[in-house]
Amino acid sequence: TLTLLELILGVDNIVFISIASSQLEKSKQKLARRFGLLLALVTRLLLLACVNYLAHLNNPIFSISSIAISFRDLLLMGGGLFLL
Repeated sequence: TLTLLELILGVDNIVFISIASSQLEKSKQKLARRFGLLLALVTRLLLLACVNYLAHLNNPIFSISSIAISFRDLLLMGGGLFLL
């Protein structure tokens, strides 16, 4: 599912950057497209690295009754609520 979403977001980035760069002069369009795609790639990789780091935080930060809640649990619950 994540791979499919990344593919869709990649195509979306290409379309948006192409439309936005078409307003520039012809000589600057190619540079703007490459810079935009590079920036989108770097940003996406940084965000995935942050989520990966947060997913490995298993130490409980608080507990409700006998259920211990960690940052990983909060991340998964937040992602589930976002998808709903």
